[in-house]
Amino acid sequence: MELTTETGTALIVPGKVTRDDQGMWTHPDLPFWDESATEAEQATWAAQNKLEFAWDYFRDSASDELNRRWFKEKETDCSEWRPAVANEQAFLLTIHDTDEGPVAVFAVPLAGHPMALEIKLTYASDDSCQMQLYTAGHVEPAIFVVACRQFLLAWDERELTPDADKVRQIHWRRDVPEEPSTVCDFIFTEVDKDEQDSFPVTLSGEWLPIHAE
Repeated sequence: MELTTETGTALIVPGKVTRDDQGMWTHPDLPFWDESATEAEQATWAAQNKLEFAWDYFRDSASDELNRRWFKEKETDCSEWRPAVANEQAFLLTIHDTDEGPVAVFAVPLAGHPMALEIKLTYASDDSCQMQLYTAGHVEPAIFVVACRQFLLAWDERELTPDADKVRQIHWRRDVPEEPSTVCDFIFTEVDKDEQDSFPVTLSGEWLPIHAE
């Protein structure tokens, strides 16, 4: 899956990982790089996509049992291996075999990439059991809704992309509700950007149920 920004830049974003019968997988939007591809070429692509690479090696992170079966017994299925890197926003680009055994390559998002956004939520102050997603600052709607989609997938495996046409870029101020609420101790009020204590946010114009139906 790729995201095209308002400037026409295409950014790679997380795809659905469906590993094959040998445990391999490659993101459909990852360029095909053969042995002639240079590190500079790959680094240029990463910079254009506002990310950097991180690696996890089967030999280092798979269990002793999996290593024994792969290297000693010559098994060719690494499906039981669950590669990972330390960055929580990182997403998988490929799992493939090499002369040194399987390797997983992850994309670590940098500033300007949807996965680098911190999506937050605010609850409706009534008893409607709804929430609204937002992030600090004014962010391009196309980037914001992709980040919201990933947030919802992690929240309750909900497959929903908010409508980019309903995204708003406004200023909020944190206030105490006029009426007591059992749901929240404070609310966000839309204000002029020059108001005291105001701060910019990008938010979904849609209120969503807290839990998927």
